[in-house]
Amino acid sequence: MLSTRRALSTFAGVALGLAFIARSGDSPTTAQGYCDPNYGVTSTGQCVPGNRDYDCPELHAMGIGDIPVIGFDWQRLDGYQDFSTGEWLSYPDGLGCEWYGE
Repeated sequence: MLSTRRALSTFAGVALGLAFIARSGDSPTTAQGYCDPNYGVTSTGQCVPGNRDYDCPELHAMGIGDIPVIGFDWQRLDGYQDFSTGEWLSYPDGLGCEWYGE
């Protein structure tokens, strides 16, 4: 017979596993894999693939633009910085890869 502690431990493990499976079904995906959690879903329902670093021209070619930045902008999609001087040419505004007359 299982001890109470062992039964509770087993139950907690099963519950955690089921919660993980249920949660993983909610995550948005793309043809390239999963969506990067640092960037939100666009108004057209697309997202930034999370499989590598992308630049805005690459994302625009895939039809992805006006991307909400909801976490750390590690791909540097929001704002433009001159790395030789460190000055911002366009300050980050929370929206990455904006469509400008395209």
